[in-house]
Amino acid sequence: MESMDLKNESDSKLKVSNCIFLDLIISIVTVWVLFVSPEITNIKNFSTYGIKYSLIAILIFGLYKKSGSIRNELFDYILFKVAFILFGIFNTAGIYMYYKKSFPDSIFGWWDFVLRVFVYAVLFYKCLNLLIYYFKGSFETFDSSFVEKICNIEQNFKKRIGLKEIIEVANRHRYLFITVFIFLCWLPWIVTFYPASIEMDTYWPIEQFLGIKEKSNHHPWTYVLIVGGFYDLGLKIGDKNIGMFLYILIRDVICAAIYGTVVMSLLEKNVKRAVCFAVMLFYAITPVFGAYSKHAFKNTLAAALFSLFMLMAVEVVGHLKNDTFSWKNSLRLGGSAFALCVFLNNGIYVTVPIVVIICFVLVMKRKVRTALLCFVIMLSFFGYHKLGMMYFGITPSSQAEAMAIPMQQVTRTIKYNMATLSDEDKEMLKEYGDLNSISEAYDPLISDPIKTIWMDEHHGARELMKPWCRLLVKYPMTYIEAFIGHSYGYYAFTPREKEHAGNGNSGMTLFHWVKDPIYSDEFTCDYIDGFETGRKLLEKWADLWDVIPILNLTDTMPLYTWSIVFMGIWMIKRRKFLMLIPVMASLLMILTCIASPVNGCFRYFSSVAAAFPVLFALVKQDDRCTCE
Repeated sequence: MESMDLKNESDSKLKVSNCIFLDLIISIVTVWVLFVSPEITNIKNFSTYGIKYSLIAILIFGLYKKSGSIRNELFDYILFKVAFILFGIFNTAGIYMYYKKSFPDSIFGWWDFVLRVFVYAVLFYKCLNLLIYYFKGSFETFDSSFVEKICNIEQNFKKRIGLKEIIEVANRHRYLFITVFIFLCWLPWIVTFYPASIEMDTYWPIEQFLGIKEKSNHHPWTYVLIVGGFYDLGLKIGDKNIGMFLYILIRDVICAAIYGTVVMSLLEKNVKRAVCFAVMLFYAITPVFGAYSKHAFKNTLAAALFSLFMLMAVEVVGHLKNDTFSWKNSLRLGGSAFALCVFLNNGIYVTVPIVVIICFVLVMKRKVRTALLCFVIMLSFFGYHKLGMMYFGITPSSQAEAMAIPMQQVTRTIKYNMATLSDEDKEMLKEYGDLNSISEAYDPLISDPIKTIWMDEHHGARELMKPWCRLLVKYPMTYIEAFIGHSYGYYAFTPREKEHAGNGNSGMTLFHWVKDPIYSDEFTCDYIDGFETGRKLLEKWADLWDVIPILNLTDTMPLYTWSIVFMGIWMIKRRKFLMLIPVMASLLMILTCIASPVNGCFRYFSSVAAAFPVLFALVKQDDRCTCE
């Protein structure tokens, strides 16, 4: 009996020893995967020598060991396992396209690819497992401590002369206080970049409003009317700068009010005060929100309007669950959807599916009138759009924006497979121009250089489908490379693109432009020279934020993407299908970014980032349902 116990004890120690050895090996391999570029195939060129990488390997080993001792039943769900593998595949594919501009072309390369997929899947699983474990336990303690400290600060302030009244006013008017705080944090950006940061995507709509350029719906006509109207107002006053500054000022008050509404909604839903405080700071001091507050492009307001639509969707979910949905909710949801669509062309691809799903649920619950009201408000956008196009004589926007990926796929096929194209294929493609010129115009990050090649008055989406379908069968791997190369910035953890990559659109795009070489000085606006030092300081603040660990995660698009994906799977696992509706809205917005003309453009992605905190209210609703 004693010998059996000794044998079992020996086997147990052997298993532990094997686990430790395996975790150590995986930790070392993880360091290689994280810090060795796929471009490096010669072991002499590996750069993991030194104490830094050894310390990182030890930390990763500790993470794996700690995570291995935690059992989370959540990840037993098959969809989570599939998602971890998909993360590994898409992240590795994105990294390969970033560094090598192609997939592996050798057996060694594919072994490296598979190894990276495995390591990224395991690393993501371990990190998420550990985060959930600590979030459940430690965050409760942190939040109670945070609330206690806030209360102590309030008490200390109240003892001081004059501050007691201020604290009491702030508590009575929380919404106003939060909104004003966010706006005041943006004010240095707004003032130092007076009248606004402006580039071609703003000057072009102004030209359309003034009748200089042909009217088109490339930029939403509502935006054209508003920004052009303020510019024209400035001209009539005698200073175009004042007109643009008034536009920025009024728009930013609206944006701050919407973000203040988001924070207040979280507070009212009893989301942890520490989380609400962090969300307020997220909107107030994150450089990207400050930088976008001084920019005149449409994306600043579009991000706030999408946050409002998401907030209304979360509110609707709560009322549907409690069977308290009323005509007021229809007005709010339909109105927010309408507002988003008139200010963002892609908004239609997000709002229509969500509104249709909600109307279907309402009909199933026999709330036909409220469903009809919501649907009619949504349909009114199409009437508004059609009448506006007819009244103002606006030409529809080009199909090139929506066909970015197919255009990139065909162009990449020409560039990298010219020698293997059949004579018949070449004759078909020559209809669009010289193949060498098409090949040279290819930029994997942006489709703008080729959109006029494939889309003109003689060729549209239907004509493009002929060569696209024909070449797809022959070059499927090239098509996959083109897709990943055009979109990895939204879902793969790759390094930041170089400045001016993607024609100056890839990355954060914290534009500081006010002039454009294609426009005369008489037409463009002007910065105040005396504020140049302030502008440089704010730009340095944005650069500093991007190199501070943890803080710079707010600028990391793949983090938002995969957080939303896993939140959706979590809802499916818990069979909270109604709660999937707002998550689906965020995923649809991400898909519009992936299909957009530019890879890794935070300007496009800003709507997803701005609306992300709204999902915290959804998690709180799920917690409340679980408790009940």
